[in-house]
Amino acid sequence: MNEQDSDKYLIQAGASTIVKVVFVVCCTILSGMYLSNCKLDAETIASCEASCNKTGSHMSSVTSGKCVCTSSSGQDIWVLPQ
Repeated sequence: MNEQDSDKYLIQAGASTIVKVVFVVCCTILSGMYLSNCKLDAETIASCEASCNKTGSHMSSVTSGKCVCTSSSGQDIWVLPQ
């Protein structure tokens, strides 16, 4: 392998590394932006609870992107059995 081929290989390897680093940095920034926007506010909780109550169920869990309702069994899950 002559010196030109060696230089060409070095430049390609360097460029490939730079592209990979930029890709990882961009993915990290986008992930951070997504996680910072996952804040749950009182309005979201109230909306989920109202939606569950309309269907005759109760709210099981709520996140910024999902509301989970479960059927009401007539028994409060927080009361200890007697």
